[in-house]
Amino acid sequence: METLQERTETYREWKKQLKRHYRKFAGFAKEAYRYEDVEDVHQARVHCRKLLTLLKLLDPDDREELRVPLRRAFKALGKVRDSDVLIADFVQRKEDAPDGDTAEMLKRYLKLLRDRRLRYVAKLEKRLRPALRGKFRRRWDDYLNGTLQEQAAAVDATAQLRRLEAKLEAKQAELRELAAQPDTSGLDLAETLHEARLIVKEIRYVTSEADFALKPLPGGALSFLPVKPLQEELGALNDSRVRLARWQDANPEALGIEPDVYRRMTDRLRGEMERRIREVSLANLDERD
Repeated sequence: METLQERTETYREWKKQLKRHYRKFAGFAKEAYRYEDVEDVHQARVHCRKLLTLLKLLDPDDREELRVPLRRAFKALGKVRDSDVLIADFVQRKEDAPDGDTAEMLKRYLKLLRDRRLRYVAKLEKRLRPALRGKFRRRWDDYLNGTLQEQAAAVDATAQLRRLEAKLEAKQAELRELAAQPDTSGLDLAETLHEARLIVKEIRYVTSEADFALKPLPGGALSFLPVKPLQEELGALNDSRVRLARWQDANPEALGIEPDVYRRMTDRLRGEMERRIREVSLANLDERD
């Protein structure tokens, strides 16, 4: 059982982490809706995700109702960030295009992507404001100086981490079952791996941002899973999944191009995604060091 001094120190650590990530989120978010640097969008989203992870540990039912505006901000930032990543990827593909028809098709597709990104950027300020304005900040400060102290004393972050690990193992079993079925498509596997990726990312943020509240395993590790390499593998796969899905949102008619040219690009993107699926080691976790 924690002493009063230990409880006070734990509360201070939670408060310090929450204040740090909110300060960084707010700073980057204000720059993000000016949209002068794509990195502002990325960093605002990263710190928003870390805030959401910590608040989910402390207040799983969101009784303080702090996560709703942050989730909306996270979603809006994600749309812009995904667009930035897609555009950078397809700009490179256009430069490397094997023929003029492919280059022209990608030029037109990039215009569609940029137009869509403009619409997302135009909505950013409206989506971010509720998590930045005075009303939210007053509730935030009241939470940090009030309810947080009770929640910090009550939370069992280690138990929640173990539940996340069990959830990932269940997803691992689901993946093995899917892979064993001959009619499972690459997109089905990629979607399930995307769900696994979100769990892996949550585990990583719990172990990195709430390490002070966790009881280490024998040997000193906080998690028995190889979280960082898994996150990198699944992140690369998710990029390929999103690329293919967004590409298939378009069609040859919208791009004013011959179906064969469009089909070749679709096949290439699908092949890249399927290669990434084969490279993911999640189905072989027991064999990893």
